[in-house]
Amino acid sequence: MGPAVVVGLLVLAGGLGLAMNGEDSVALSNSKIAEQVVPAPYVDYALVSSAAPRITIRAPGRLQPRNVLDIVGEVSGKVTYVNPALELGGQLKAGEVLLRINATLYDAALMQAKAAVQNAKAQQQLAESDYRRIQGLAERGNASVATRDRAEANLEGARAGSLQAKAQLISAQENLDRTVIRAPFPAAVLAENVTLGTYVSPGQSLARIFDVRAGEIVASLTQRESTLIAAAFDANGGKEIAVTAKSTSGSVGLQNLIGVVKQFSPAIDQKSRTATILAVFPDVFAGDNTGRVFAGDFMTLEIDMILDELVWKLPFEAVRKNAYVWTVGRDDQLRKVPVQVLERVGSRALVTSDTDLTGKRILLTLLSEENEDMSVRLAAKPLHMTRDQ
Repeated sequence: MGPAVVVGLLVLAGGLGLAMNGEDSVALSNSKIAEQVVPAPYVDYALVSSAAPRITIRAPGRLQPRNVLDIVGEVSGKVTYVNPALELGGQLKAGEVLLRINATLYDAALMQAKAAVQNAKAQQQLAESDYRRIQGLAERGNASVATRDRAEANLEGARAGSLQAKAQLISAQENLDRTVIRAPFPAAVLAENVTLGTYVSPGQSLARIFDVRAGEIVASLTQRESTLIAAAFDANGGKEIAVTAKSTSGSVGLQNLIGVVKQFSPAIDQKSRTATILAVFPDVFAGDNTGRVFAGDFMTLEIDMILDELVWKLPFEAVRKNAYVWTVGRDDQLRKVPVQVLERVGSRALVTSDTDLTGKRILLTLLSEENEDMSVRLAAKPLHMTRDQ
């Protein structure tokens, strides 16, 4: 074989080697690209179902008496009677005597005032008679103008004395009445600080009672809740709406209460920036509820609302940042849909949205990265909510 043939074979072999090396490089490059493509993640999802347009607004608060009264002495003297029920937890009827203060001096002052009224009345009658007599003389020219003026001044003084005596009589009568202290309403005793024989002075604290006829709970509402309750007031013609107060894990009492939402506060709470409502519960501290209902106890208001908008039920885990959900379209790509959470009970959420969510596939799996139009691979079957959800 000549040199030319050898050279040709070498060239051919080198060409084949280069071609083979080029194919290997392309294959290696394609392999690396294939390694860089991340497959769409598998995710769990749920199908959204519509729900009855009814929610329950829940707002925590503290049950308090509507009226609390500090009993203080209005006159001075020694206590001569103390009602046996005037002790912590005691029950009192409206008008029942709580305390009596020694009335001897006030009885005497009243008698003096009555005598002063009679004396002033007699002085006024005498001055009136004098004035009529001198007025007649003056008209006939038998009495001077000065004499008539003095008679008129005496009459005015007598009338003023009569008014002053009547005022003193009223004051004496009131002071005597103040020696007997009565319950102004059906009451329970919160505190007492008086015993038989105690000498009391005006302004001295003697007891604290509260009206058992009604309790109240003041609670805060979010903007959404305030809007719903305001709409309920309007729909009810401005009348009160029903409310239930239920005991919580932090409550001492176990009795649920039925009442009404009376009104909104005209001002918002400056700390929480929330609206405030007042709920009233009649006869909550009456005798039948003794040991079951307590003033100052924690309770939760529950107000059932019927909405005039579509509501959907879905697992709460699907809601992101309490503001939106991800739906999975037929192309298996994510779409962000804003929602408003109306209520959460356990793992269930009731939401509204400007987008019809009925039958939509909702992303449940929390991904490290979630983006619009992101592709996902769905699990074989949707997860279904259980009955307690």
